[in-house]
Amino acid sequence: MKSQLIFQASPWYILLCLAVGLVYAFILYQKKSTLSKKQNWFLAALRTALVSLLCFLFLNPLLKTIETLIDKPITVLAIDNSASMNFNGQSKLSELKKNLGVLKQNLESVEVIDFTDNTNLDSLQFKEKNSNLSALLGKLKTNYEGRNVRNVILISDGIVNQGLSPAYGKYNFNLHTVGVGDTIPKRDIRISAVLANKIAYLGNKFLIQAEILNHGFTGKSVAVILKQGGRVLDKQNVSFQKNDELKSITFYGASDKVGMQRFTVEVSPTAGEFSAKNNVRDVLVDVVDGKEKILLLAVSPHPDIKAFRSIIEKKDLYEFEVKYISDPNVATETLNKPFDVLILHQLPDNYSTNVQLLRQLLDKNKPTFFVLGNQSSTGTFNLFNQAVQIYANGQVDKVSGRFNTAFQLFNLDADKLNLLEKLPPIAVPFGETRANTGTETILFQKVGNLATAKPLLAVNTVS
Repeated sequence: MKSQLIFQASPWYILLCLAVGLVYAFILYQKKSTLSKKQNWFLAALRTALVSLLCFLFLNPLLKTIETLIDKPITVLAIDNSASMNFNGQSKLSELKKNLGVLKQNLESVEVIDFTDNTNLDSLQFKEKNSNLSALLGKLKTNYEGRNVRNVILISDGIVNQGLSPAYGKYNFNLHTVGVGDTIPKRDIRISAVLANKIAYLGNKFLIQAEILNHGFTGKSVAVILKQGGRVLDKQNVSFQKNDELKSITFYGASDKVGMQRFTVEVSPTAGEFSAKNNVRDVLVDVVDGKEKILLLAVSPHPDIKAFRSIIEKKDLYEFEVKYISDPNVATETLNKPFDVLILHQLPDNYSTNVQLLRQLLDKNKPTFFVLGNQSSTGTFNLFNQAVQIYANGQVDKVSGRFNTAFQLFNLDADKLNLLEKLPPIAVPFGETRANTGTETILFQKVGNLATAKPLLAVNTVS
């Protein structure tokens, strides 16, 4: 540690401070007193030091301290602890852990990490079902951010069933790989991928494409079967003309049921295959009977509307339409068109625009989502909705959201709820907000660090 005193004025002023202290003490203690001579001199010296120090502090001195910390280079052992590493037997894994322990002792500043953030070599079980090496290496960037990671030693069998190939990643450390297992390619036929649309419509045919990869079966022909619920829907034969050839097979699936449907693609087992477990793949297709129509009726254009559109239109299941209450043709364009969900943005408004139309739309008894804003009329809103009652005086308050842990109507992702702590506060009507009977609160209002029982987002399921 190195310290340095920095002056914002000339250091010569220190002598002036000392002179002021001496003069002040001389004036104060030159007269005769009841104290002894030694006591008088001691008090004079103390007064001189004190006054000089006070004058010195008026010069605004700064004490600059420099502390140097040496961050030694870290070597990380990134270990693939998936179940495929156990293929050669537990004895080989025990030998591997023993050798890794010796390596850790011989290297300086070594740390361990695997898919489950385990840091203990002895507790490695090699039972993980997923192998995502790109996520493991990407985790190093975040877990060791700001630390001096120089070398990463990746121990893996190279079998990846999730994520991107780590060969295409960019890393800020030296990556050394140690291959574990048998490097001799096995004779095998496997389904490399099954591709299908996530959503299909009732009564329509849809494509299901299977990619078949072979190694060591040149000149062979196998049967590829499409099944649903044990029933064979289609069957095709594929022949391999060369080694490591990828064949693509296209099936046309259909379903007479609405909902999530499971289809299975199977390759008939061939004698001499290394494994038949990779000859079967499932694919899920959501069969729907038309799209859900969502109508958003708003006072005027607003960034909220763009946010609704960007979220809803990501889903192929929904058809999203926006109308404005001031449009002359809004009545005919909304009342005569069917919709499944109604979103009222800042309606009813302060000017009671087209209140009759709002009542007609609400009389359709469709699920309705009210979004209040500075143009909303809370008085009319209280008459139109059954969820909450708001008694406001025209002022607004800045609040954030706090999730109601007792809410269980539907499941919410706990990790995504952490986003509430990072979002900026929003403006709400200042006053009393009460939930009606049958209403469940999803988010409570939080004013700064003060948690309240006022609902911010609520749902009423009573018709």
